[in-house]
Amino acid sequence: MNPYIGNDTGLEKNKRSPHFGRYRLCFNQVYPFREPLYNRLVIKIKNTVEAKTVFDNLPQHIQIIHFFKQKNIRENKYWDLDFFEDDDTFLVFEMLSDVIYIALENIYYSVVELAPFMEDCHFFVFSNGDGNTHWIDEYCVKNNKVTLNRSYTESETHTGRLDFYIKKAEENPKDNNFLKFVLFHLYDRLHSWTKDLEKYPTRNSANNSSLKDSHIHYLNKLYSIDQDCKDLYALNKKYNFDSIV
Repeated sequence: MNPYIGNDTGLEKNKRSPHFGRYRLCFNQVYPFREPLYNRLVIKIKNTVEAKTVFDNLPQHIQIIHFFKQKNIRENKYWDLDFFEDDDTFLVFEMLSDVIYIALENIYYSVVELAPFMEDCHFFVFSNGDGNTHWIDEYCVKNNKVTLNRSYTESETHTGRLDFYIKKAEENPKDNNFLKFVLFHLYDRLHSWTKDLEKYPTRNSANNSSLKDSHIHYLNKLYSIDQDCKDLYALNKKYNFDSIV
């Protein structure tokens, strides 16, 4: 369900909107697969002149979208962004402040405005604190058209979103982009929780360990989501998790 369809305020700063609030917005990018664990989006665009005009006409209160040319940002000490050729331009969706007061439909209608210039992409938007954080908005831009679906996690914690991603991956086992995205998030969490993930390279070693039940649960998920990779060695060989730690 898209809760913003039919909203007649679109890009306006409408404090009476049911979606207006104080948010700590985060963005998880499924594809193109560039920064699997960053809470920001990096989206390449085309038709730079026209895209910049649309971007410049977005209201100033929408402070989460940034427009860059690769050669102009490559040496900037405040941004670590090096993905494209010098003359390529791209958008970054990222919060630079701790919180933002915004009507969430502003994000949707901004993406709609910019979609004619965006590469195909798939990403999630959610809030990581302040107010109700059960909601999670899934965006897909394909052939310059935007679809959005709102879902709700069972828990407001980080594992609530992780559980949501895992369930979605299990329901869509042929979506290789999404499997990769979820596996990187799982690996990162488990690497942090266990401190030495290499001690538990198989489901059997995990199940016979003294780890917390929740950690064993997620290790079993790690070794079952990709049916072709049943242990840590096979996963690392295919996905190169070591590149993120």
